[in-house]
Amino acid sequence: MLPASELTKEQERLRKSGIAKEYQEKIGQFLSDVRLEGLSNDRLYFYAIRLRQIASLMADSFLSPSVDDVKALISRLMEGKIGRKIKGWSKSGTYSDWGIENYKTTLKKFYR
Repeated sequence: MLPASELTKEQERLRKSGIAKEYQEKIGQFLSDVRLEGLSNDRLYFYAIRLRQIASLMADSFLSPSVDDVKALISRLMEGKIGRKIKGWSKSGTYSDWGIENYKTTLKKFYR
């Protein structure tokens, strides 16, 4: 089980990310709402990480993406055309099938 401090650290990374304040607020609101559904800190962390990445990749269309925006995001993830920071170092590469499914799950839950 993930300690609550890890979720707090991820929320701090979101605040320092340079992502638009309105996007940060929407992500925070979403996390508060799903917490009330009884989700664990592990699941909240799961969503927080992915939503921060999605917000940075979708830029202007994050709050109201078109179907084409979502398809472009998934395509970009599948092609590995993003840079990821993992434990302090940058890595560019493709996501596993499960990794892509995790992003799809996040998108469905967030935009429901």
